Amino acid sequence: MDVWEQMRELEPSLRYIDIEAETLGHDHVILQLSARKEIFNHTGGVHGGAQFALGEATGVTAAGLTLGKPLDCLLALKFCNMVLSLPLLRYHDENTR
Repeated sequence: MDVWEQMRELEPSLRYIDIEAETLGHDHVILQLSARKEIFNHTGGVHGGAQFALGEATGVTAAGLTLGKPLDCLLALKFCNMVLSLPLLRYHDENTR
């Protein structure tokens, strides 16, 4: 099972809000959150929970790819007094493809 499939297995809500992996590289991860009415809040902005889920999924997936560890081991780190250092992720926009 690849890292993204592990992530989707551990966090089933990612399927519900439709976060998909666009690029899984050794030095960067690009996930995409589809714009659907279910992820917008009452003011028309993307709901904070959806934004947080996208950020968390990106960080944990990047850690799994970088460290080569199963994701269930990495998710346990949030309960420890440990600091996890990740390489800088490159900024991505439509002009960098």
